[in-house]
Amino acid sequence: MAGTPAPSPGNFQQIKAQLEPRCTYLIFERTSTGAGESAFPEVGKLLDPYRSRILEQRLYYDDAAGRLFMVVKLQAREMLDIESIVVHPGLPRDVVVYFYGNPPSRREPA
Repeated sequence: MAGTPAPSPGNFQQIKAQLEPRCTYLIFERTSTGAGESAFPEVGKLLDPYRSRILEQRLYYDDAAGRLFMVVKLQAREMLDIESIVVHPGLPRDVVVYFYGNPPSRREPA
């Protein structure tokens, strides 16, 4: 995942407070291994086909909770195409995924 900076300190509540309401987000969470962006190699591979649609991707670590977070920012309309990552068999069982935002329904025109 070239171009992703080193993880910034931040807990889940701090991350949520920074999210923009006009966008949607996928937040991946797992136990911190101290490995930085290499802690999500499987997620990176799943996101590769969607790279051109990702507005921003950031990493955060919470030392107190021992958690690492990858926050992926998208335009709302892009969430419908990317949401299949959550049920992909390549997503590790130890990665929790959260959706934030208001993606359009499948019935609404993009």
